[in-house]
Amino acid sequence: MNKIGIIGAGMWGSNHANALSNLNALCCIYDINFNIAKNTADRYNINALHNLDEMLESDVDGIVLATPAATHYQIAVKILKAGKGVLIEKPLAVNLNQALAIKNAMNNKSKLAIGYEERFNPAVISLIECLKHKEKISISLFRVGSRPERIKDVGVVLDTMIHDINIANYILGPLKVSGVWSEKDKDKREIFVTVMLEGNKGAAHLTASWMSREKIRMGIGVSTDAVVLSNFITQESECNIGGKKITNGGNKVNLLKEEDEAFIKYLNDEDKFPTCIDDAMADMDIALEILNKIGVSSN
Repeated sequence: MNKIGIIGAGMWGSNHANALSNLNALCCIYDINFNIAKNTADRYNINALHNLDEMLESDVDGIVLATPAATHYQIAVKILKAGKGVLIEKPLAVNLNQALAIKNAMNNKSKLAIGYEERFNPAVISLIECLKHKEKISISLFRVGSRPERIKDVGVVLDTMIHDINIANYILGPLKVSGVWSEKDKDKREIFVTVMLEGNKGAAHLTASWMSREKIRMGIGVSTDAVVLSNFITQESECNIGGKKITNGGNKVNLLKEEDEAFIKYLNDEDKFPTCIDDAMADMDIALEILNKIGVSSN
């Protein structure tokens, strides 16, 4: 049985704790605030650790890194150098130097996965499956809602739009940015961005916003003989190919549980993980180009 530890006991770390507990794989948790880690540990009857080295020196098989994005590279490098497998919640890092530091800490035995939970969403999978062998593709992806209070270190591009950059890159990549429009808050952090991306197989229009009370997560894909509509919240989709309609959905899945289960299989060499370091680096390139075009500096 695998032993998985978690670094970061905030909302996302707690969500992973619940998922991993259901998979009987959760063994320990660490946070710079020991009391927060202790609360989660007590809930799941696991160990709360006092420092990072304690986890790195333990017998855990893998570690879920669920800390703020700006801290990823320092912690991830230590995990990789300790020879532990790691699942880094998106985004990989907040700038290219940090991303490269993580990649350079890897060796041919390293196990590193990037946590884009939407890649386990049945509606996203349907969107990809409907379009993956098509040419002349147009994709529109929308991710709209209110600003998450817990996000302090990045804006809407690296926190929210990065999901859809990853999806578009997978279907159409490699991509280039052809147009951007944005709105910023008083701290010059982007809170609304719409962008056009172009690739060899077609184009993508992405919109991400923290300025709406309404929550929308959806994708529309069109090719020469296929149309697909996907609701990422309900996990339902409808794909029309050559006059034939294929409807999927109705049974929602726990995306984090699916992600954590895939991580465990990856650690055991039972399956590949959907997103690796090179995928995340390609996503970072696009995200940072968008930020550069709208005049937002990466940390």
